Amino acid sequence: GYLACTALLQVSSPLSVLLVNTIVKDLASKNIIIVAMALSSCCQLIPRELMPTVVPLVQEKLSHSSSYVRGKAVIVLHHFYRNCPEHCRYYIGTTQSLLGDKDPGVVALVVQLLVDVVQ
Repeated sequence: GYLACTALLQVSSPLSVLLVNTIVKDLASKNIIIVAMALSSCCQLIPRELMPTVVPLVQEKLSHSSSYVRGKAVIVLHHFYRNCPEHCRYYIGTTQSLLGDKDPGVVALVVQLLVDVVQ
């Protein structure tokens, strides 16, 4: 479903606003694949005005047991920061704690985010 929506819908589409509820529900799933798909779709389906609503849910995924989900969460937060920096500054401290993550891929993603924040 998310693949079709990202291919066929624009972020400004009224239907993408309705998809936010589905994304929120899927972010609460126990299935890693569903959570990862929801995180991936956040970058393409969440309108700018709804990003502050979704940020806390994505931030929770920074402490997920799966490094894949943690990495996806960092990517989404980086995307949100680029599009809505005024609403996203409060989670920077949480991402800094991931600099000591056991997965080097997650650490690399956090470094990219922090370099963007510093510039």
